[in-house]
Amino acid sequence: MSERHPSEDAEQLVALLDGELEAGSAAILAERLPDDADLRARLATLDRGGEGVRPAFDLLLDDAPIARLDAMLDGAIAATQKPSPAAPARSRPAWGWLSGLLAPAAAALAAGLVGLWLGVAVLGGPAHEEEGGWLAAVASYWALTTPDTLAIAPTPDHLAKGLALASDRLGITLSPAAIALPDADFRGATVFDYDGKPLVQLAYLDADGTPFAYCVIRAAESGAVQPTAGTMGGFNVVHWSAGDGVERMLIGRVPGAVLERYAALLSERAG
Repeated sequence: MSERHPSEDAEQLVALLDGELEAGSAAILAERLPDDADLRARLATLDRGGEGVRPAFDLLLDDAPIARLDAMLDGAIAATQKPSPAAPARSRPAWGWLSGLLAPAAAALAAGLVGLWLGVAVLGGPAHEEEGGWLAAVASYWALTTPDTLAIAPTPDHLAKGLALASDRLGITLSPAAIALPDADFRGATVFDYDGKPLVQLAYLDADGTPFAYCVIRAAESGAVQPTAGTMGGFNVVHWSAGDGVERMLIGRVPGAVLERYAALLSERAG
């Protein structure tokens, strides 16, 4: 048998720790490790450089269907290696977390089950990304906003015209008194379009100069919904509907309790 170059083993060991080694190669490594002290030492050295990998695999393996995946690994080994009739049967090495990683991970890779299994185990169904609708769209673009974005104060005339345009597009009245918030400086209205519906953003700076927004969108179906607090995209959010054909949201990195207080005030004004 030809000698393997150390760099070939290094590439395969890194791929193994990254979960990217194909099943046949993973099975061959599993067979070599018990008798190859140098290979074990290099694997241990590489593993010490990736301590973040171990906890992630530990969590994955805690809930993995081990029996089924082990059976698949046995099939992968049988398909890639034909042992000599005289060769004694070799049991799989028991090296704590590493042996657990080799068996289920290699089998899952061989069958292409990792993505599907994660979807079933974590979400209770096929893997998917739940859509957040217009709330997620706002969170996505609001992530680009900094205090500098709102640093230049608009003129009173500009503020008035912005509110007039926003009111016209939404079909509701957004007067300066209706949208004024304590300890916050109103920095103007912007009209966007989301899925063919007008989406209005009213931007503010709080007393510390942190930007936040009050967003209003025309909704086809909009029954009354009490203010609901949460987080989205790293921001605190409060969203609600007054049952007047629009939905509302406050978003920003200001404290959640402050946004809830503002939401209660705005909800009361909207009737």
